Amino acid sequence: MGLCKTAIHYLTNTTLMLSLKHTTAKTKEKLEKRLLKKFREFILDQDHPSDIAKPLILDNKVTLRNYHKLGSIETAEKLICDLKTFLKKQPSDNTQIESFIAAFSHQDIESDFRFEELLWRQLWLLKQCDNKPWEKSVDSNSESDFFRFNLLGKAFYILGMHSESSAKAKQSPYPCIVFTLHDQLKN
Repeated sequence: MGLCKTAIHYLTNTTLMLSLKHTTAKTKEKLEKRLLKKFREFILDQDHPSDIAKPLILDNKVTLRNYHKLGSIETAEKLICDLKTFLKKQPSDNTQIESFIAAFSHQDIESDFRFEELLWRQLWLLKQCDNKPWEKSVDSNSESDFFRFNLLGKAFYILGMHSESSAKAKQSPYPCIVFTLHDQLKN
């Protein structure tokens, strides 16, 4: 009888954990849909000056994922996995521009300076999770005009955005990092 109770306890707990995981995934998916809608409305309705953002939003060429904390190793580990998935879905001919938005909807940013600190920390942590070499067509020196951030063997144009940005083109409804493949912008 003890073995039977243990088996039932195990099955009940396993089912509960799987159910909780499924509920959490559905909740995250709903949140990300709401965040994308909010981002879309912000770009389209607020007369946003970005030449790239409007067509991307209108053509649904944006993938958005939400993360807990900007500037953390936990975010870097999750984000690198999500970027791998994003890259696998990109066309090999780079004819269409698509962007990946890493959103931080629960993070308050009080200044451009603080955001820049957290952004560069997050990029540094992402690079620590990445073992691919820097793409040779761009410069790894952040002071260079030819600098593009590299992850997973690919050069990215990075745009950090937040609600308190002093530059209108870098304003967004919540803090985020936009990743766009450099090769897609060259074409």
